[in-house]
Amino acid sequence: MKKTYDQKLENVTNWVKIVNHYWPTLQGEFYNNKEFWDQTFHSMTEEDWWDLCDVMKVLEIQEPELFRKYPYASIRIEDVLKKLHAGKSVVNKHISGKNTVAVGALMNTKDIINEIAGTPTIQFKKPKKKNKLKPPSKRKERPSNNFNSLFDIQ
Repeated sequence: MKKTYDQKLENVTNWVKIVNHYWPTLQGEFYNNKEFWDQTFHSMTEEDWWDLCDVMKVLEIQEPELFRKYPYASIRIEDVLKKLHAGKSVVNKHISGKNTVAVGALMNTKDIINEIAGTPTIQFKKPKKKNKLKPPSKRKERPSNNFNSLFDIQ
C-alpha cells in the first residue's frame, strides 16, 4: 500500500520527536550514546529513509529559506537517495564514524521540522578541548641531532 504525503510526514515527525526527546539530555553530543543510536538510526528502516527523503524534497520546495539556512540538508538527502537507489544501507551498524550521511540527513531534518513547528532546535555549545601541549617550562628538551642543529631548532 502506498503512503500519502501526510502519512510520510507523520512518520518523519515521529522520528524527529524521538531525536528531540534525547537532544536536551545529551546536549547535542549523541555520537557515543548507544541508547540514542538504537532508538533512532539503528531502528530506521529503508522505508523510513524513503519517507524522510520524500518529505524533505517537498519541504525544500515549500520552505526554500530553511534550506538556505541549512545548506547541507539538500546534499545529505541526495546522498541518502543515492544509497537507497543503489540498494545500500543508509546506516552501517557495525562501523562507527561512517554514518555521516545518515546523521547529517536526520539532524538537518530535525532542525527544519522544528523550525516549521515554531520550536527551533536548541543549540548547545561544544565543550572546548583542552590543550594537550604542556607549557614550555614543562616540556622536555629535544635531543640534539644534525637536523636540529642545522636549523637552530631548540
